[in-house]
Amino acid sequence: MTFSRFTDGRTDLIFDGLAEGHQASASDADGVSLIRWCDYYGDVSAIRFLLSQEETALHRAGVFGSRQAVQMLLDALANKEAKVQHGDSALGWASWYMRPAYILELLCYGDFHVNPAAVARSLDGGTHALGNGMDRALDGVPRF
Repeated sequence: MTFSRFTDGRTDLIFDGLAEGHQASASDADGVSLIRWCDYYGDVSAIRFLLSQEETALHRAGVFGSRQAVQMLLDALANKEAKVQHGDSALGWASWYMRPAYILELLCYGDFHVNPAAVARSLDGGTHALGNGMDRALDGVPRF
């Protein structure tokens, strides 16, 4: 992406630049980010587009969705290996949010795996993948 054209007010080029594989988090030689240039020129549609590049539907479903929602996206060929701005996959996000092992198992790819016993426990209403029981209320009742 040619930053000189972008910084001269051609914020409409952001759409083509990202389609060509440039990162939404890219900055010019002075360290000014794309989103700051869009803000400077008042290009709200480009700002919204850049913000939407922060995550995929699978990232969001991995953190907040049900097993069925994650599976539906995978059935629709969502890319498990897609990485967002800082290189995190949906599996990474779900891990950070301590999602149940059955969610993590769906998001595994490559050499990543979840212990089958942890998956079985999480499907039975047991503890989270990390064993801390965050999916249970204080009274011990699973909340899914």
